[in-house]
Amino acid sequence: MQTSPPPGWYPDATTAGLERWWDGASWSHVTRLATGTLGAPGAPGPQAAPGSPRDPLAAWPPPANVQPRSPWASDVPPWASGPVPVAYHGGKTAPDGARLAGLGARLGARVIDFFITSVISGLILAPFVSASWSRIMNLFRGYRDALSAQDATAMRAQIQVLQNDQTLARLSLIATGISLAVTCLYMVGFVYWRGATPGKMATGVRVRPFDHDGKVTFGQAFMRWLGREGISAVPYIGYLYWLLDSLWPLWDQRKQALHDKMARTVVVPSR
Repeated sequence: MQTSPPPGWYPDATTAGLERWWDGASWSHVTRLATGTLGAPGAPGPQAAPGSPRDPLAAWPPPANVQPRSPWASDVPPWASGPVPVAYHGGKTAPDGARLAGLGARLGARVIDFFITSVISGLILAPFVSASWSRIMNLFRGYRDALSAQDATAMRAQIQVLQNDQTLARLSLIATGISLAVTCLYMVGFVYWRGATPGKMATGVRVRPFDHDGKVTFGQAFMRWLGREGISAVPYIGYLYWLLDSLWPLWDQRKQALHDKMARTVVVPSR
């Protein structure tokens, strides 16, 4: 059975004198000037003995209508117009061939970062939590007394007070805002400054742009936070989105979560 050519730089079928990166499964939009090591522009890919595992596809290189692929695209070869006639496997690297980080390391990083941000938020929120708890306990004692006296009217009144308590609503809003601010400063700051949060440093992974190695921009770091913690804080839909974002890398060919796709980033090993 024929297989796809191995990852490497091959003559670009769209522009003479350029080479395009092939990751073994899909075309990248990353190109470079031809080095001459792979033959003249438009020449076939790597040569191999007929029938060998590295034997290139008969239609290699693909026709000139190949378009750069988006990370949202499916992993069907861009030149395919029907069923793929060869054994084809989804992309398992970044467009430039960099290995992607394992999901276990990413989960471990999330657990560490959650613990750190929870401790920081808890220390800041301690006075607000104390005030909220005192107010809730006073309302609870009033409901307990009404229950002991079997006074249904007083019980309903205590429940209405709890539901309509504007002070508790304000305290809850303040707590949410502080928690979001802590995670924003922590996530955006570390990813932009170091390319990794303390959790990611501990598990040996880092964040980089999707299509090339290097430092992420501030906008990308912020979009990663917004696409994760920011949207997850939205009432009603936040939890469902958080769950979907957490599970997405399980079936994504680039191991990207939704917040990675929004920011056009990937997570790779740092060691």
